[in-house]
Amino acid sequence: WRESRLDRLDPRVQANLDPDALAQRWDSDSSTLDGAGFGPESVTINRLSLGLWSAGLPLRASQAGVPCAAGGQAQGLVALWVAAQGESTAGATRLVSGSWTGINDPEHEYGFPASWQGGHLWIADAAPPVLWSASDLLAAQAIVQLNVDSVRDVLWADWAHWTDAATTSNELLSALGLASAGLPVAPEGTVACL
Repeated sequence: WRESRLDRLDPRVQANLDPDALAQRWDSDSSTLDGAGFGPESVTINRLSLGLWSAGLPLRASQAGVPCAAGGQAQGLVALWVAAQGESTAGATRLVSGSWTGINDPEHEYGFPASWQGGHLWIADAAPPVLWSASDLLAAQAIVQLNVDSVRDVLWADWAHWTDAATTSNELLSALGLASAGLPVAPEGTVACL
């Protein structure tokens, strides 16, 4: 992410953003895509990386190549909402649906456990840093349909609460006036994001 004009961002976002810390974190982590690639997947991964960073989630899988599971955690929905900002409603829905990843492409075998597919939101040939639950991806699709100002006002009112790993997706959905996402099942071989 390289925004040369930070004055384009909402002042409340500017106040919470430390571009130097973000650049240093991306530059020091060679496994994180940081704008060096080209094409729509690189842009999407950079959007997701910004969202993950903003919610305090990891930018890469563990050293063993295992992502953490954010299913059922509000911080995962916050990360997706941040990543979708600036997109059209259709673009935001596509981003948070995971339809662009290629993970379900029948012509390729990526070697990930089948339980990862419902919440895999990363390029298909790389281990994602985070897995969501399928129900949370559906919830994110509902959130990006809401008025941006309304969602932003709820999040900014208590950012620390909404990005805390202990805060549930259902709590956030309730605060936004949406139906519960149900109880997610942690994908095989993962641990909850902290």
